[in-house]
Amino acid sequence: MNRSEDSGMAKDWGDLPKELISVVASYLPDNDIATSVKLVNKLYASCLSEFRVVRLSQPLPQWTKRPFNGNDHLGLALAFQPWPSRGFVAHWGRPEPWRCLTLPQRRRLLSLAASSGDAGSLEAALAHCGCTGFEEPAASAALAGRVSVCDKLVSREPSTFNLQLFSFAAEAGQLEVCRWYWRRREELQQMSPMEAVMQLRDACVAACWGGHEELVSWLEQQHQQLEQQPLPHQAQQQQQQQQQQQELPHLNMAGAAARRSAADLRHASDMALAAAEGGLAELCARWAETAGPDQLHPAMLACKAALGCSLAGLQQLASFYYDPSPGIRRVINHFMAQCAAASPTPDWKEKVDWALQRQDPAGVPQVPEAPQGPAAGVPQGPGDEARTTRLLSEVAQTAFFVAAGFPDWHLRLQHVRSRGLLLLDAVRMTNEAAAAGNTAALTWLLDQPEGQGLAASDELVWDAAAGGHVPVLECLRTRGVAIGVSHATAAAWHGRGEALRWMAGAVAGGSVAAWSEVWRCATDAGVDLSTLRLLHEQRGAAVDLAAVAAAGSVEAVEWAFGLLEQEQEHAAGVAGGGTAGASVGATGAGAGACAGSAAPSAVSLEALWAAAHAGNWATASWLLLVLRRRGQDCCHELLPFFRRKAESDETWGGPTDLELAALRWLEGELERAAAR
Repeated sequence: MNRSEDSGMAKDWGDLPKELISVVASYLPDNDIATSVKLVNKLYASCLSEFRVVRLSQPLPQWTKRPFNGNDHLGLALAFQPWPSRGFVAHWGRPEPWRCLTLPQRRRLLSLAASSGDAGSLEAALAHCGCTGFEEPAASAALAGRVSVCDKLVSREPSTFNLQLFSFAAEAGQLEVCRWYWRRREELQQMSPMEAVMQLRDACVAACWGGHEELVSWLEQQHQQLEQQPLPHQAQQQQQQQQQQQELPHLNMAGAAARRSAADLRHASDMALAAAEGGLAELCARWAETAGPDQLHPAMLACKAALGCSLAGLQQLASFYYDPSPGIRRVINHFMAQCAAASPTPDWKEKVDWALQRQDPAGVPQVPEAPQGPAAGVPQGPGDEARTTRLLSEVAQTAFFVAAGFPDWHLRLQHVRSRGLLLLDAVRMTNEAAAAGNTAALTWLLDQPEGQGLAASDELVWDAAAGGHVPVLECLRTRGVAIGVSHATAAAWHGRGEALRWMAGAVAGGSVAAWSEVWRCATDAGVDLSTLRLLHEQRGAAVDLAAVAAAGSVEAVEWAFGLLEQEQEHAAGVAGGGTAGASVGATGAGAGACAGSAAPSAVSLEALWAAAHAGNWATASWLLLVLRRRGQDCCHELLPFFRRKAESDETWGGPTDLELAALRWLEGELERAAAR
């Protein structure tokens, strides 16, 4: 962009006017601005000063939040695209930044690198993460369609090759990951034909949920090929069958065929319902025809279609089977409207209105009557009508669990209320809004007639604390809700550091023992050092070195180790361990000083085992290094101690994989130390 000086225009990119710099930046990704464009010169830096954050993650798909996927996948993560590969390697490709990260944080960062698709970022993360436990990084890679990363992580840690990879890839529509999984399964030959069939059927259902028709077709092909393959020991089985047919010519072979047919029909029903929820109306219709009305519940099909399909798809599938009972039709329409309100499709409002004005084949409008009675505000009736109500109520409530996180959830509820429908379950809905951090929906629900008095519910406050959303907690406190140390335990159990810091100042009372339990739960969940230090200093929570070593950061272990030494030095001259050692924690009581000992203390040994057993190699390596540097002759003590710990639990008939991994890690560290 060269211009003459007389023209009055910029000669190069560095001389652009401020207004033009802002215009150019508006067309670029934020990460590129923060890591590249902003660094051109001081003028660019001043114009683009608001771009201070490099974003590494993007929101997970809503389906990962379903109840049956639960909150067990806290390390699951999707990398933001475009991924700042050069900046990531420059910052995280060295050990120093990792020292402040807890074990869950390091695994999450590894998940981001795994899902990014950048080989350099993955290598940097693997080199410095200092941990085992690649299940969620591998699942994150599967979610993002990174076949080579899945293969690399599974090769390093074979236990990560499990059904979760297949299911996540299927629901995310990652065909190539599914192909890779199936090839590797065949290579390993560790699965019976029956197990393989079940995995394929589960993956088919997951792919339907995700709305991936091409993947469903491929999975169906694999299923057909598998059924055509000879079973193990087939010759022996055929011989036995021939002998039985000779001895028992009246053998009822139709029974097995009938059972297999019933299993096929159940699968067809599952596929139809999943396809409806995934928005695949045509595929749903095909599977629904296969299942038939006896196997497929028409009411369930209509509600699933209201949840996942467009209005046109809903209209097609809702009339697939006609129920002659006016009462059941009324129930179906009612719950179709509720499910439509929780739908992620943009035409949710049109679906709600259509369901409430739906006409039967005779052309008579079927507007649901206003639900009466105390039972969750739904139509009640005898026999099939009541059973249908119970069945569809669960479908709607499961949909509400995900929809509680929608920013416009309160507007959707308002629309449903304006159409004369009551809330299905006000208690459950307020709890879910609180857990999702949806203050607008929570406020609206608490202001409704059904929500009066619910703010004082301990279950609601517990869910709000477990969700860790400070605005929700503040909302409840302004309504006079008392938040106590038990709620702090809920926040700690789920690793909610921000909520814990807020509670440390907002919660009145609580014994040292109670706050020590909060501290321990927070440590187990991998809460950061600043929060642990705050709970210790402001609330007197006891410090447990082994707990920090298992799930904490290197910095946290360093802090806890130093604090433990100081307190034990103060308590050294106090008979019986007076108040000076009260905040050491159960593992440290009466253990003796760490510094200057001829052999490692019980505290050090327990902490080292806890770190190694958790796969937290970073903290374990730090502890081992400190013990050596302080002249503690630990080599001959450690291996026998680790072996005793591994053999102490005979519940499962011997050491577990985690215990064996801890032993292998220590043996390798000691061998490397001896070689130096």
